Amino acid sequence: MSSISKIFLALVVSIVLFSGVYAQQNGNVTGKINVSNIAPNVTLEILDSNGNPTTELYPTNTYTVKLTFTDLNSLKDLDKLVVVFESNSSQTNTPDSSKYIYFVYNFSTKTLEAYLGDNSTWNVVVSKEDYIYSYGHSTGSIEFNVTVGKVAMEGPWTVKAYVYDNEGLSGEDSKNIIMEWYGEISPNVKELIWNDMKPDTNESSDKNLSVTAISNGNYTLQIKTDENWTNQYGEIISAVNSIDDLGPQTFYLEIAGKPITYNIYNTWISENGPTSEFGEIFSSPVMLYLGGAPIRGTYTGEIYVMISPQ
Repeated sequence: MSSISKIFLALVVSIVLFSGVYAQQNGNVTGKINVSNIAPNVTLEILDSNGNPTTELYPTNTYTVKLTFTDLNSLKDLDKLVVVFESNSSQTNTPDSSKYIYFVYNFSTKTLEAYLGDNSTWNVVVSKEDYIYSYGHSTGSIEFNVTVGKVAMEGPWTVKAYVYDNEGLSGEDSKNIIMEWYGEISPNVKELIWNDMKPDTNESSDKNLSVTAISNGNYTLQIKTDENWTNQYGEIISAVNSIDDLGPQTFYLEIAGKPITYNIYNTWISENGPTSEFGEIFSSPVMLYLGGAPIRGTYTGEIYVMISPQ
């Protein structure tokens, strides 16, 4: 029995010694992974009031600018977004807001700044308080609404979007759009008066016909009058379109040497645009030629002025 015990103990000692030699052969290896910076990407969309993509913009209308951006290094790597609206026209001596405006979104401050030019009628409205709709670790989007300025030049424009990360790498996208013609007009006087007219005479109005025109392109001012003017007794005198047609109970109107015809617009002024943001003022006296034998009274009628593209 004793000899068997000695063999068992020898085996146990042998195993313990072998185990100790194996442990002394272990070593440590350090692993390192260097992740390089990757340029971010951005996708630009311009949406109409129904949420549909559009390439035609109309001044005074509001559109949604949507930017979807990705950065595989995570959104925390992003610095700013820039959106530029720029006319393709080479025309000079135009308002700043007619050819170039831009927006900058800062990721660190979560603020959107607009650079719209002096006295601009462009406007920007942010749809959400924090601007950003995050889709995950590396993708997000921003939306804001832009109202196009009144004198944004008619014709082709390019809208560009840029995204920059904190190391200066960038991505971009662009859209070609068409800016449609726009014009508006407002009167600066409420009425014109010809006092104490006598038959077969002519007289200039007591004040000039004055209007302010605003347009983003070339435009004309068209003018016309009612065919019949009526007095307080219901009697009428009728307009004629040529001074040669002047006769009893008729009248003829003229502005800047041009006829003011009835029921058909005639060109008063033709100008190249765009105007300034404040518009351009046009002012001229109106000459009235009165035919023979009108019935005494005060006759009233309307003179209409319209702005239209050339």
